[in-house]
Amino acid sequence: MHIAKCLLGIGCCALSGAALAGSGFCSSAPITITDNTTASPYPSAISVTGGPGSITGVTVALAGFTHPFPDDVGIVLVGPTGLALRLQGGAGDANSAASGLSYTFSDTATNTLPDLTGWTAGAYKPTTYYGAENFPAPGPGTTYGNPGPFGAGTATFASTYAGTTSNGTWNLYVVDFAGGDAGSLSQWCISFTGTPVMLQRFSVD
Repeated sequence: MHIAKCLLGIGCCALSGAALAGSGFCSSAPITITDNTTASPYPSAISVTGGPGSITGVTVALAGFTHPFPDDVGIVLVGPTGLALRLQGGAGDANSAASGLSYTFSDTATNTLPDLTGWTAGAYKPTTYYGAENFPAPGPGTTYGNPGPFGAGTATFASTYAGTTSNGTWNLYVVDFAGGDAGSLSQWCISFTGTPVMLQRFSVD
């Protein structure tokens, strides 16, 4: 006879290959964006369990972003397998102070973050206007996907994480790259679309 064994460890209710609904995981610990250095904590970590075994999409939401000169701030996301994607870099300028701003990063967004002006709550594609800025250890250094528009970068959540597992630790590295001001971030969340781990079939004679 044939028996289907579920390897998820959380029950066998999902059919092989069925899409899982987007699921959100959050860190409510505030991030202090310290002037001209790494933020605290560095990184801010979210441990994911019970998420899709094979990612098709990722969304990152930031809440309460505050900084008088957002251009200074760089943000990189590193997944459980070590793959990294630049989410934000060089957006905004001297006249674009952010105060308690909440926004999301998604491949399906229409717009990128602006270069020289402020932005409002909404969805944006990962955006960087600067080159290989260094996110020091334990960060990824300069090894991360460039989403552009700098250098005609084309990296996306899908090109970076598609087919990898969502389960494990996701790290958000935030750095202030210039002196003169500081800021904060009250919370961040990550959500996924994808498929569960396949049901493994075996036979017992």
